[in-house]
Amino acid sequence: MELELAHYPVTSLRLDGETRYEAGHLALDAAALRRHLMVEPLMAEIELHVAAPGDRTRILHVADVIEPRWKVPEAGSPFPGSLGGLCQSGGGQTHVLDDAGVVISAAFPTSEEAIIDMCGRGSELSRFGRMWHLVVVPRARGGADPGEFGLAAMRSGLRAAIFLAEATRGHEPARTERFRWDPTDARSRGVPRVGYLYYVYSHGIGRQKLYYGRSTRDLMPTIIHPNEPMDGALVNDGYSKPTKNATHDILNHPVIRELYRRHGRDIDFAGVVLANHHAASADKQSTAFHAARILKHVLGVDGVVISKDGGGQADVDLMLACSACEKLGLRTVLLAKEETGGEGAALVDMVPEANAIVSVGNCPERIRLSEKMDRVIGDREFLGAIQGDVAGAVEIPVQNLIGAIDPIGGSRLAGQPA
Repeated sequence: MELELAHYPVTSLRLDGETRYEAGHLALDAAALRRHLMVEPLMAEIELHVAAPGDRTRILHVADVIEPRWKVPEAGSPFPGSLGGLCQSGGGQTHVLDDAGVVISAAFPTSEEAIIDMCGRGSELSRFGRMWHLVVVPRARGGADPGEFGLAAMRSGLRAAIFLAEATRGHEPARTERFRWDPTDARSRGVPRVGYLYYVYSHGIGRQKLYYGRSTRDLMPTIIHPNEPMDGALVNDGYSKPTKNATHDILNHPVIRELYRRHGRDIDFAGVVLANHHAASADKQSTAFHAARILKHVLGVDGVVISKDGGGQADVDLMLACSACEKLGLRTVLLAKEETGGEGAALVDMVPEANAIVSVGNCPERIRLSEKMDRVIGDREFLGAIQGDVAGAVEIPVQNLIGAIDPIGGSRLAGQPA
């Protein structure tokens, strides 16, 4: 199966009376887009805003960031199962808008704050602060179930992402990328055979990833094609976590891209196993056992990259999987975000076999965002424990700046010895 990503750069974005794309300039018919999004019965109204790189703008209550994607209708939905019927993702051509995002800004009863700053230090620490954004602010009808409204808001973001990218229909891309992985390829390359154990966090509505539209809450370790996460099969419904992997992160999956880049050079990319961070200890142990078993005896790997998608409890999964793999003779490298407030261990669990760990940053590390903002999108006050002027200088944990810490390696932060 081969995936072709056709890339179209975005150098400007504005709301206009007509939707069109020309030489990087994207105009959107706001009235048509609003009608398109209001098909959700739980929606009372939807605000649309444009945020540009360098603007003195802060976006609050970020539930998700989605990269605009479009496929020809005959190929099915760019986000199968989550929006539209089931179809195989990971093959054919998909249009991609570069340097652009659809931001869902909404607060739910279980939401934790996540913000985007379009200027200053915040834009330096998170790539989302350097993109053009269409910000969608949905409002619920009275009496709407919060969880169901959260899913409706997620679908609205996916609809908007498709609406934007469809403007490239009939245009030639600026560049294309191709990703082809065939499990029947010859294994004897003389280089280590490496697999990827991809943990996702799913504990219910607002705290989950959807795979082909279904929650991964009860997922057993499953072999998936590496193209599928990069082509819309896996989306985020995780507004209750500040250090969320946005759908945009998944579509540009850094670990999978790097394994592809090195495939046939110094490694043999053997495939991806998708697993969930379960809540119960017995389920965590079972997942680690079965994931290691599949990697060893089905995919036949020599080494494994393991990433996590949660806070302290996810460290237990990381270490159980590390230990289970190492006991089968598989060398492991772990990606882990740290959870230390300055004292104590950076990870809540550790095993002797975990001797190769890459830090992607320390979540509670406090940063000061000192820029004075001219505009705040989404609300007039922060969620949760964050205090301060929403339009002014504020000190917050770095985890609340979405994109500053990316558990799958797409951020710029890392830990270093004291």
